[in-house]
Amino acid sequence: VHNLHAWLFSGITTIYDLGGAAEITKPLQEGVRDNTIYGPDIYFTAAPITVKGSHPIPALKELNPWPARSFITSNLNIIKKPEDAKKIIEGLVDQNVDYIKLICDELPPGSPFMAEELMKPLIEEAHNQGLKVLVHIGSVENALAAARAGADVLAHAVYRDKLSNADVKFLKEKGVKMIFTISGFENID
Repeated sequence: VHNLHAWLFSGITTIYDLGGAAEITKPLQEGVRDNTIYGPDIYFTAAPITVKGSHPIPALKELNPWPARSFITSNLNIIKKPEDAKKIIEGLVDQNVDYIKLICDELPPGSPFMAEELMKPLIEEAHNQGLKVLVHIGSVENALAAARAGADVLAHAVYRDKLSNADVKFLKEKGVKMIFTISGFENID
């Protein structure tokens, strides 16, 4: 709540939680909406959807000691096959999320990333439920695959390589937006 006050008094009127715990964020969102908490408007997703061994699993395992790492990684939504999409999205809808977040990034380099064939049914099911989908990407390949699968927004921008003019034109034609997380990239050369 202290951070919400600080953000609002710093001029931040809207925040997007791109992958937290719905059971923590939802009560804050409701408090802001019913004016019992002063803060910016909050929109959130629960834990992101990823594939086995993909981001954020390696980072969570590296940054958290056992047994915490087991608990944290067990709460992630992991898709194994296209048929899992409906159940995963329905579970997130039950948590009253505002949107869905997928992970399609090789972080760390060489790790698995979500294939277009898995993104597409997740995005279709989310759209059927009236939810937009943000996809965490890292490379041009990730960005283009997410756009072809129907993503609404690309999160954190391409940082592994550079978009060509043709890539930008394709993303624009698809109507895909891109948002940046400046604090996450302050130290990238």
